[in-house]
Amino acid sequence: MLRAHAEHLNPDRVRFNHELTGLTQDESGVLATIRDKDAGRDYTVRARYVIAADGGRTIGALLGVGMSGPRDIMRMVSVHLTADLSPWARDDEVLIRWLVNPDFGGSFSGVLVPMGPDRWGPTSEEWVFHMQYATDNLEAMQEDKVLVRMRATLGLPDCDITVHKISTWVMEGVIADSFRDRSVFFVGDAAHRHPPTGGLGLNSAVHDVHNLCWKLAAALAGRAGDALLDTYESERKLVDQANIDNTIANAMNHFTIDQALNLSADNTPEQNWAELRPLWEDLPTSHGKRHAVNQAIGSQTMEFRHHNVEFGYTYSSSAIVDDGSPDEVPLDGVRLYEPSTRPGHPMPHAFVEREGERVPLGTLVHGGKFLLVAGEDGHDWVEAANKLAAANDLPLTALTVGVLGADYVDVRLAWLKNRGIGRRGVVLVRPDRYVAYRSIGEVADPAAELTSALAHILATPLA
Repeated sequence: MLRAHAEHLNPDRVRFNHELTGLTQDESGVLATIRDKDAGRDYTVRARYVIAADGGRTIGALLGVGMSGPRDIMRMVSVHLTADLSPWARDDEVLIRWLVNPDFGGSFSGVLVPMGPDRWGPTSEEWVFHMQYATDNLEAMQEDKVLVRMRATLGLPDCDITVHKISTWVMEGVIADSFRDRSVFFVGDAAHRHPPTGGLGLNSAVHDVHNLCWKLAAALAGRAGDALLDTYESERKLVDQANIDNTIANAMNHFTIDQALNLSADNTPEQNWAELRPLWEDLPTSHGKRHAVNQAIGSQTMEFRHHNVEFGYTYSSSAIVDDGSPDEVPLDGVRLYEPSTRPGHPMPHAFVEREGERVPLGTLVHGGKFLLVAGEDGHDWVEAANKLAAANDLPLTALTVGVLGADYVDVRLAWLKNRGIGRRGVVLVRPDRYVAYRSIGEVADPAAELTSALAHILATPLA
């Protein structure tokens, strides 16, 4: 799907089996040397900017941009297999299964993940089985011993299993020392690599380019100054570091279950099995151990319900106009996302209607547009925005939202609940759906106020 869309936007220009082998920069941009591996020839591409989305394999080394952070956190072995596990994996509400085998220590004895491709859940045709080893454990490199441990942890010594691939990888939490090197911008795994716990890897990568590409488009169109491009690093690096910290904390938090069970790789298997006995037998220690395990499992919500990490991350940079309101203190910095229109926050979601058509308010930024949302009586803001857009060739949509007398009807009052402005106030949203400016009420000169705000955001004078 992604390839088809890319080729639709850029016919005959999406190239596979090509490799970047050299890159030099000057004041006007970048000269990249590309190898066509099918044809066995090299050619050069002149570009104003480069997005390094190479997983950190090539461009960082070419430019001398390193990565910093903890490495060798733990060694993981992943087995990609085909098997019918439906007789045992019967609960179709479960996606990922953490298996505890006291013979191998605790909660990273094995992690079983369905991989489809045609059916998911208990009837998945393919699976990946992850196992944790100490970084110096040589058994992780011996496939026969890996498979013996996998079958023992599954408890299925005779199940018909076809192994496709065994991969060994080391868990790390590193971030690029710089997200920008003149005309080159690092995104995704080229900018940060961290554990998969919490599933923030692809999210972070998409958020990177979502933040970057509207800025590049504005700069290439002559609508923004170069300083806007500097805000990519100042906004994304802090967020990506927070994601790294959260994913590492998620991974380490699984060991709280081991602690509650009192399991350890240093114990003998007999000792570990004895520690589990109070869970299914009524012993004097059963009540305390069961409660401790419940608490440890409950703490895993930091990984599986981290809504404020995934949706509520905020930006602070010169591409945001601070309105002087106090920083909001979340009820829970990880688990609860609380919508807000304070500058630097993602615009709250709301369904709105016009002429019977219901749309998410956030979709009105699609196509790389700014969005000005005024209160019911904020017509002066809309008029000023339309004139400013026409005079400066700015992609800007301006409208009012409310219950009565507005361009769009707030059908569920979701916008009214979270908008944080009055009937004469306004919220200005960037093309990446982040609030860039807010006025809670009316101002004496909306045109001057809006011109100043957009010039500040785009780092360029406006007419």
